Amino acid sequence: MRPFLFIPLMPGLLLGVIQFFAAPEIASPLDPGQTGKIRVLFVGNSYTYADDIPWITTQLAASRKDPNTLEVKMIALPGATLQSHWEKGEVVTRLHQGKW
Repeated sequence: MRPFLFIPLMPGLLLGVIQFFAAPEIASPLDPGQTGKIRVLFVGNSYTYADDIPWITTQLAASRKDPNTLEVKMIALPGATLQSHWEKGEVVTRLHQGKW
């Protein structure tokens, strides 16, 4: 049985969920009345992919019954730090490739 790794991510995830539901006008990068695709790039480590945080986020977004769609991508490596991701360069490249 694998340990449940979601616990350390709870504060950040809860804060994001609260912002997403309580203040959608702040959370949405789209202009009012505009519909489209909201792109989210998850940069993390094994906590991010083991608990499938991108999938959880898409399910929360889908529950809003909002006409906008959520597109998620993930760059996650075991034991990675934000600095190690930055130094590797994949995150920088991905950020330059699209509106995240």
